[in-house]
Amino acid sequence: MFTPPPSPLPPGPSQKRPCTVPVLGSSSPEDDVFLSATPSGGSSSSWLRSSLSSLSPLPVRETPSPPPAACAQDLHVRSVEAKKRTARRTRWTILLVPAALILIAASTRYLSHPVALDVLVPDYAAEDWQTWAATLTDWRPHKRHPSPQGSGEEPITGPISFPSGISDAGSSLSTGSLSTVLSLDPSATSTTSTPMVSAPSSAAAPTIPQTPPVLPTPFPQALDTTLSQNFSSVGCQNFFVNMTQTGPFLTCRPFSLLLQESSAFINAQTNISLLNTIVWGTCNTDPSEEECVANMEWFATTLQEQCTAELKANYATVTKTLLGLQSYSLLRQAACAADPTLDNNTYCYISATLSSSREDVYFYSLPFGIPLTNGSAPSCSGCTRNLMDLYAVQGTNISGLQKTYDGAAAMTDQTCGGGFARQEVFTSSNDARHESRVRAYAVLAGALAVAGALAFA
Repeated sequence: MFTPPPSPLPPGPSQKRPCTVPVLGSSSPEDDVFLSATPSGGSSSSWLRSSLSSLSPLPVRETPSPPPAACAQDLHVRSVEAKKRTARRTRWTILLVPAALILIAASTRYLSHPVALDVLVPDYAAEDWQTWAATLTDWRPHKRHPSPQGSGEEPITGPISFPSGISDAGSSLSTGSLSTVLSLDPSATSTTSTPMVSAPSSAAAPTIPQTPPVLPTPFPQALDTTLSQNFSSVGCQNFFVNMTQTGPFLTCRPFSLLLQESSAFINAQTNISLLNTIVWGTCNTDPSEEECVANMEWFATTLQEQCTAELKANYATVTKTLLGLQSYSLLRQAACAADPTLDNNTYCYISATLSSSREDVYFYSLPFGIPLTNGSAPSCSGCTRNLMDLYAVQGTNISGLQKTYDGAAAMTDQTCGGGFARQEVFTSSNDARHESRVRAYAVLAGALAVAGALAFA
């Protein structure tokens, strides 16, 4: 018995028709005599006449009606929403990308950062495309950049303004006179070690003068020999000439610069009485110590502004002078410290110069990034202990000590016993700085991620 199939259910009210555009009528083989199969028997002409006579007239095809109003409105809403999303993404991209680049470039002035971010700094100028490409792949962290006065691409040749009381006589020097003051012979830029000097003529340690002694005239001056390097800019050249001829620099008698940049000071080490007088002169200055510290900080800041290209190229004279200016306060305290083993009547630096262990005097060169030689055997004096304590407490911001202190402390403990010098002072501080950098970059990355998510939401 034949059972008919069930009738199809009519569409429910909740079922919505898809919004589709009607397609023009299509042809089928049954409706088109030219697509239907030709009978196998009989001629084709008789078959065609019979087929045409049997066809009923086809209705005239009408233009399909447009989609319903609700469907058209839905399509319009979708199109508008898509355009709004695109507009939002474009707007956020236009706002966030420049803001992120500005933030990264600005952070290089205040935070340690990878070398690759230097390409975003306005005063970055690579010599060629190979240097530029190498910079992009260098992710080693380095210190922040100073804030330059100029663009950094051209030397600053204008007059340099010095603190009140500084003579500007050097600024009036002509280019021709510069050649007589500065010897522009190029030399290697590698760091040089402290010069070896002969032992003093007398082993008797002079005492600290109780009354002002007669100071040598002229007093030993830093950078008293011909400068041994070319300068990339006239502004840096003028700065060195002006600085070495100004009152606040000369009257402060910076021990930190005399120690490494004065031939007269080095020669005085063969005359212990003269050396004692010179050290007294560096400890007793007019202006006061506070004024001298402020002056040297100003000189250090201005040097970084005027000699940007030379510092990037690691010119030895410029980099050593900057270290000397930055360590002025620290080494003034070190030079003026009294020897506790001699009833505080002798300068520790004089005792180190007279010591049978020549390594004692080399501890004063640690702030310049000059390490102790392998196998050094200091005398384990109270002056050495106090000097290392001074470095550990007040020298954590000196870049030269960051490279040399921990190694010197380990070497000293091997000779003098554990606990003689504080260990891993700069390693721990470097770790703390690294953690702070990581946190800063994590915050920056998180902010950019949130901004990106909002932009493409």
